[in-house]
Amino acid sequence: QQKVYLDKDRNQLPNAKNALYYKVLEFGEGVPRNTLTYYYINGQVMQINRYSDYPKKILDGKTEGWSNDGVYLYYRNYKDGKLNGVSKMCWKSNKQPKREEDYSMGEMLSGKCFDESGTEVPFFPFETKAEYPGGTQKLYADILKNFNQKGNPKKGEIKIKFFIDTDGSVTDVQIVNGLDAELDKEAIRVIKNMVKWKPATQEGKPIKAAYTIPMTVQ
Repeated sequence: QQKVYLDKDRNQLPNAKNALYYKVLEFGEGVPRNTLTYYYINGQVMQINRYSDYPKKILDGKTEGWSNDGVYLYYRNYKDGKLNGVSKMCWKSNKQPKREEDYSMGEMLSGKCFDESGTEVPFFPFETKAEYPGGTQKLYADILKNFNQKGNPKKGEIKIKFFIDTDGSVTDVQIVNGLDAELDKEAIRVIKNMVKWKPATQEGKPIKAAYTIPMTVQ
């Protein structure tokens, strides 16, 4: 049960210096087989994720979350990596329901949202993914159009990671699996010069979110 220290974006750090969180992975038998617990640096539990297959990141069982001062904020139930059963979220200020959703193997059956007074308000999704203008097909078409191989004969795949910031801009571009120094540099250039995306959201508010894509060089 080794502690792994993390920065604000949950990237791994070599030690506790500058860390805001840490995580501990526990191995067991049965389902869930593995439990990954995130902690605030003060030792308060932040999130517990349960997995039937941790290497494949298949959630199974209840995922729970707390604030840094110990207020229970939410739980979600998963089966075979899909939301299944009731999920609930509470307002930190008064612990009253904030949203309630019911799922069947990833499909939402019903959902309700509430304000802090307990009054039901129009439903909206808890989170949405970042979207490229025109969709995924347009994303890859634009990458293909803008990528200049400059006569380099190498072929293969470049896996590249980046973040979509709250204003939709592309930041923190990095190569995960490279192919060639020159082609990797070109891949970074293309991604950095993309148009703005529609940012991901949580609770209706834009958030910074990671995105990883493969780029095929032919």
